Amino acid sequence: MRQSRRQSLTVTNLLGAAVEFTAMAAITAVVLPPAIAAASSGRAQRTVRWTEAPVMSCNRNEPYYELTNGAPYTATFEERVYPTAEHLFQSFRFYGTRPDLAERIRTATSPRAAREEAERQRRDQRHNWSKEQLEMMDCVLAHKFAQHAALANVLLGTGYRYLVLNSYDDAFWGCGPKGQGRNELGKALMRLRDKLRGSGQV
Repeated sequence: MRQSRRQSLTVTNLLGAAVEFTAMAAITAVVLPPAIAAASSGRAQRTVRWTEAPVMSCNRNEPYYELTNGAPYTATFEERVYPTAEHLFQSFRFYGTRPDLAERIRTATSPRAAREEAERQRRDQRHNWSKEQLEMMDCVLAHKFAQHAALANVLLGTGYRYLVLNSYDDAFWGCGPKGQGRNELGKALMRLRDKLRGSGQV
């Protein structure tokens, strides 16, 4: 019980270090294309004119690649520099429980290597990671975009359009093989975009 409480407090402190996010960000509630709408959560919707969705590619030389977690933009957290947002996110799976694994992932040779190492060690990840991971992604993106103003401007430049991660092998963070995935990375970026627009920080 004491260890569980310590972990809970650690997460609270971690999230407090980033931009504050509300659970119901306005820009996640847009009118979506049918395939995406079917996969989205049951949040109340408001009407925003939808235009062709900017598709974030996982390929380095294609549009909006810089918005993805694997793009080569560092993220600094607690005085440690992570090569990419993917490194930071995967390290968070072991935050407060296995600092040795978190550090090993931080120094992985590539975003894919960081992800694969985290998967190999998943039995040692935070016990409630499945419930925390969306908040942790918000935290990661807040750090990345706060530290790279040019990226924040790219994100704001997408306007009110729906962002889609074009990842056929990832139906949770991306669109999935049939375009009906949950697209949680796209949603997280839209939450951040709304915060940046409202705060006037960029």
